[in-house]
Amino acid sequence: MAPEIIAALIAGGVGIAGTLITVFRDEIAGALFAGTRYNYLKGNWRCEWDVAASATAPARKLQDQISITRARGALVRGKGVDPDFGEYPIKGEASEFAITLSYCGVQEKRLLRGVVILKKQSPTAMSGVWCQFALDGALKSGTTTWTKI
Repeated sequence: MAPEIIAALIAGGVGIAGTLITVFRDEIAGALFAGTRYNYLKGNWRCEWDVAASATAPARKLQDQISITRARGALVRGKGVDPDFGEYPIKGEASEFAITLSYCGVQEKRLLRGVVILKKQSPTAMSGVWCQFALDGALKSGTTTWTKI
């Protein structure tokens, strides 16, 4: 390939990268340089999930444990352990106002996906709502409280 073409491709790539960095500057800075602002999330949490009543099932309460293993910038990762559901990955983002997380099952339960929106009450307590589809296609939702252990 001619040196002029290579130089033009490099210049074009640099131009595109510069534009993307400019457009997404705040998101990139938040993800890379948020420091230890969300380190309070790291550790083990006891989670209580209130499942709203449906046409076929009464209201109930579930408990499991979630371990947040990584809080780098605004990005959060961890895993949950539930006696019935098994172990599952959880990930999301934190902000000053809320934490949004998504999770999914593994192996035969991999189609079970859900979301959690939490508000920090204190560095050791959060509460919010959750929603997910069950294997039968029914939408399940309720409130949740998380307490650091």
